[in-house]
Amino acid sequence: MEAIRDRTIRYLQDLHAAEKMTLDILDKLADDAEAVSGLRLTAGEAAKECTNRMQTISARVQALGGSLSGMKDFANSALGVLSDIFNSGHDRADKITMDAIKAHAALHLVHGSCCALKSYAGSTGDPETAAIADRHCTESKNAAERLISGIEASAVQSVAIPSVT
Repeated sequence: MEAIRDRTIRYLQDLHAAEKMTLDILDKLADDAEAVSGLRLTAGEAAKECTNRMQTISARVQALGGSLSGMKDFANSALGVLSDIFNSGHDRADKITMDAIKAHAALHLVHGSCCALKSYAGSTGDPETAAIADRHCTESKNAAERLISGIEASAVQSVAIPSVT
């Protein structure tokens, strides 16, 4: 049976990998969304928050005696590349909208992971990890919700841009 500390570290490693994937999506969106300035700004702010969360997670893993899994981070980054390949048929306007939707979904993945970690850590008597997860849970959910107006603006803006694939 897996020890509580080891499971907590695994939850944190998984969360770090999810944050890394999310950061990759947000960074790409912030770079590509120049036509939708509000979306670019929101993605950039969310990316900074994501970076800060990753640093906090890394510190907590180390404090618990663990290390981060580069393989998990790599695997999640590879999934992001595959997603880009599947979106290759979209024109630029649609691609920005689709990337914003992916960022929204990725932030909700982080949110769900944080909620699970918060509940697990709270039930195992680890208030420090639970508090970190609670803050991250709220922050990631709020970031996802802030992207909605940019998703909508990007979709509307694509009407004015001729479709070129």
